[in-house]
Amino acid sequence: MRVLDNPLTAFNLRVFCTLMEEMNVTNAAAKLQLSQPATSLVLKQLREIFGDPLLIRSDGRMVPTERALMLQHGAARALADLNALIAHPGAVDLESLRQTFTLALCATLSPALLTAFVGEVTRLAPAVRLVMRPARSGNDAAGLLASGVADVAIGRWSDPPAYLHRSMLFEEEFVCLVDRGHAFTRTAPTFADYADARHVVVHECAEDGAEALEVRGASLQIARERKVVASDHLVVPHLLIGTDLVATVARDFARHFVRTLPLAMLPCPVPYPRAHFYQLWDGRCEYSPAHKWLREMLASASRLSQEA
Repeated sequence: MRVLDNPLTAFNLRVFCTLMEEMNVTNAAAKLQLSQPATSLVLKQLREIFGDPLLIRSDGRMVPTERALMLQHGAARALADLNALIAHPGAVDLESLRQTFTLALCATLSPALLTAFVGEVTRLAPAVRLVMRPARSGNDAAGLLASGVADVAIGRWSDPPAYLHRSMLFEEEFVCLVDRGHAFTRTAPTFADYADARHVVVHECAEDGAEALEVRGASLQIARERKVVASDHLVVPHLLIGTDLVATVARDFARHFVRTLPLAMLPCPVPYPRAHFYQLWDGRCEYSPAHKWLREMLASASRLSQEA
């Protein structure tokens, strides 16, 4: 039989499954909110479709035939699949959600945000798996999203492709991060003090959006002395301990390490542009309920990290 010739409908299946549950036409009709004659008519149609009586009377009650018992499981599964197709798109069963989400992250993202995010995700959806990958530029993040390697990207890149969906997470100012015993902690640094200081920068920092610092510095005729060039941002705070070095970083990043290392956070005397952190995703994940939930968790975690 061709699919187009198949006389079965979702309504037929629902009636059949209800009849198999109730084993009584009157009770099944009441449960289906149908009249008894209408239910009997559908049973007659089902008997014709399957070429089997399906339910027969025996000793004053209805009992299923062998054919009906064979059909019962498949019919229930098919009806459940049809119901799933029209289920509310926003419903996500977090307890049973088993999915791997891959995040592409810029190097300057605060560990506090990730701590809040991972904590909430693992609490609400214990079966979810999270994978984090580095993304050095907006184009790098776009490539990971377009290839399906990443589901969402979080960062402050200055060059993300316009076709990607974007949602602002937060914005913050740049500050100076120094050793707790640094001279800047005793006397607030001036523009000149900052320009003359010895700085820690990150190798290939232009790829993660930090080029805004260099562009602004050049416009103000500030050439930071790159005394130490670090391999990545997470190393930078540790290099400041016991030295006169200065690192210029986003406030949330600095605040995390001030709490865990003997460091101090100070206002930066140079009016650098504020850092804008956002999440990016492509059309593949735009309407997925699970991915919408993931992005909501990131937004919530960013608010928590800012309020802490």
